[in-house]
Amino acid sequence: ILGTSGDANAGGSKIDRLLANHLLKELRKHHPLPSRDVLATQPAWTRKLLLAAKETKVLLGKDQEAPVSIPSQNGTELKVALQPRDFQEILLPVLGTISNHLLPSPRRSTLNGQ
Repeated sequence: ILGTSGDANAGGSKIDRLLANHLLKELRKHHPLPSRDVLATQPAWTRKLLLAAKETKVLLGKDQEAPVSIPSQNGTELKVALQPRDFQEILLPVLGTISNHLLPSPRRSTLNGQ
């Protein structure tokens, strides 16, 4: 991607946050977790969740499943697995916001040799 039409968050950081939110929803299905407000006051756990999201993004780019394991506050491992189709669903909102700006770009660009 050469540009995001002024949306500086349309790239990796936005995808990481969307993926982290999805991971949180999936983890809540399988593990008892504190409310979102409580988690927001725990920056260390938020960093772990964002790191897990980044690692998951890389794994889903090359594997058919991404196992996710995040240490909880009490020392147990919170585990969930995501599939590439989960990642595709997460990406749809991001791709929708920039696709209208990116698709016409090659016609206007000097990169295509015109």
